[in-house]
Amino acid sequence: MPSKTKKLEISFQKLLDTIEQLTPDEKVVIKNKLIREKVKKHSIMELEGLGADLWKRIDVEKHIRKERKSWD
Repeated sequence: MPSKTKKLEISFQKLLDTIEQLTPDEKVVIKNKLIREKVKKHSIMELEGLGADLWKRIDVEKHIRKERKSWD
């Protein structure tokens, strides 16, 4: 069962200063907890629509023909 966390408002510098006061073992515990935090996974679908404003000014069929011609 996950432990309940308490919202703590502290400046980043104060947090760093507090961490500096910990024992080496306590620092290792904090490091391991931070490393284990899950990194948000991204989906390719987040890119949907990106650059759409650029393609509005381009004739897509003409662009495709030009690209295919460059393959020869």
